[in-house]
Amino acid sequence: KAGHKLGVNETMWHMRNHYEGTWLDPTRDVGAGAWRSPYRPGEDLTWEFGDKQYVNERFIGTNKAAWNFVANQRPTEKFGVMWFGVDDSSFSLHAPIYGVTSRLPPSWYGGNCTGRAACREAFGLPGTINSFSLQAMHWVGQLVAAQAYGRYEEVAPVVQGELARIEGELFRAVEAMDERVRQGA
Repeated sequence: KAGHKLGVNETMWHMRNHYEGTWLDPTRDVGAGAWRSPYRPGEDLTWEFGDKQYVNERFIGTNKAAWNFVANQRPTEKFGVMWFGVDDSSFSLHAPIYGVTSRLPPSWYGGNCTGRAACREAFGLPGTINSFSLQAMHWVGQLVAAQAYGRYEEVAPVVQGELARIEGELFRAVEAMDERVRQGA
């Protein structure tokens, strides 16, 4: 039996997990390097040395993700909320999107283009897979994560502190909007 019901914020932080503090903690083995990084260079989870094959665990917060989300149905509220994030969930800001949302800001909108440059350009969306733009949340997420990968022990705590602060503000904004919806505004 579960010890308690997981909340949305707790779920988001579990999605940033690298098994820290367990015997699978990748920040404690030789591959972590000087910055105690959970990330390993290369494309595969397996690697060879001599005549033996080894495996790196696939942790939850991975740099191999394109997007991530936590969906919250909220039966006591009028609308559900999806907390959406781009790229690696370890460093991804989760933004609340109500289930009745019909438009997104251009920085978050993908136009159902799945990275196709011509499609994004046709929609007038900022940034493509080959064109960096600070107006595209994908590229902002990539930039932040790339800084943290290289100096993980030093940068990751700062990034995660900012994520906690900003997401805290977003949780309060959702509470305020929920109250307005309940009041019929």
